[in-house]
Amino acid sequence: MLQKILSKLSKDDFETLYNEYGTLHTMLQLLPKECYQIFNLLFCVRRPLSRERIASNFRNVSKEEMDEFFRKLLAVHICEPCASDPDAIELNPVFLKNYEKSLNSGNHCQWNFKKEFKHEVSDAVFYCEDCYHNNNSLLLDPVSYTFPPPRSPHAQPPSVSEVRDCFLRCKLLRADSAAKFAITATGYQFLMKSYRDQAWWLLHPHITSANALPALSFLFSLRHMIPCRAYDVAALSEPQRQLLEIARIAGVVYTPTTAGKRVFFATPLGAALFTQEGASRGEGGRKSGGEGFMKAEGSMRVVIEANFHVYAFGLLAENRLHVQLLRQFLEQRVFSRGE
Repeated sequence: MLQKILSKLSKDDFETLYNEYGTLHTMLQLLPKECYQIFNLLFCVRRPLSRERIASNFRNVSKEEMDEFFRKLLAVHICEPCASDPDAIELNPVFLKNYEKSLNSGNHCQWNFKKEFKHEVSDAVFYCEDCYHNNNSLLLDPVSYTFPPPRSPHAQPPSVSEVRDCFLRCKLLRADSAAKFAITATGYQFLMKSYRDQAWWLLHPHITSANALPALSFLFSLRHMIPCRAYDVAALSEPQRQLLEIARIAGVVYTPTTAGKRVFFATPLGAALFTQEGASRGEGGRKSGGEGFMKAEGSMRVVIEANFHVYAFGLLAENRLHVQLLRQFLEQRVFSRGE
C-alpha cells in the first residue's frame, strides 16, 4: 500500500518531504542495503557517477539487480539522472542539502536509527493490543459490543462511536438503519489482514487526500520517536492533528489522560509502520510485520471432522476474538454436560 501512495507523489512532493529529517532517514532505511551503499558512494564523491562505475563496486551482482537498485533510488528521487550524461546519476540536491544539515546539526544519530521498544509490558504495548482486540471485535459485533476498561490506567482510548464512524468511512461497515450496522465484504477482508496492514487500511483515505504530505511527514517521523517520550500535539499542523485521531483508532499512537497540554506517544506499531519494501540480495523476504511485539495471550485448537462438524478447544476468556470470527461462518450449538 505504501508503494502505491509513493508512486503518486511528484518530484516536488518528495522534495517537500525531504525537508524533514525523519523522512530522509526513514526513506533510506526502507530501501535495500545496496541502495544505501550506492547513496553513500555518491555522498562521498559529491559528483555524478556512471552506472557502470557504480556497479563496478559490487561483486557478484547482476546487471538486472543493479538496474533495480538504481530504479528504486530514482523512483523516490533520492537520486536523479545527470543532465549532461544520461548514463550517470547524482544525488538529488534537496536530499543532499538536508542530509548534510542533519549531520552538521548533531541530530544525525537521533534520526539514523530506528528506536526499539525494549519493554514488553508498557502502556504503549497494552494500548496496541487493546486496539487490535477492540477494533476486530467491534467489526464482528458492531451493534452490541462494548469496549472493556483499558488495561493501562493512563490510556485515553477512542469511543465505540468514534471507531464505528471510522469503519463506516472506510466501508468496513454499512449502516442498515440508525441503530443497525453490518460488516461488509471489505470488512471481512480487513479481518484477514495483519495488524500493520489494518493500520494502513484505516490511515490510507487520509494519506491520499489533499493533505497527503503533512500526513506522510508525521507518519515517517514515528519511526524515530523516542519510546515513552511525550510529544506535544500543539506542535503538529492542523492536517496532522486530524490524522492523529485516526492514528489513535489504528493503534499507531496513544494519547494519555493528563491534565494540561495534550500530548501523544508513539506505540510499537507506529515505530514499525514502515518496513523495508524489498530485501537485500541473499536475505530473502523481510517480515512485513509490525505486530512482533504482540504476544498471543492464549491458544485454541480447532478440529474439523469429515462431516464438517467443527470443535474449538481453549479458554473462552483468552480466545474471544477467535470465537467471534468462527461464529460468522458456523452454526453454533451448545450442549450441556449430560448430552
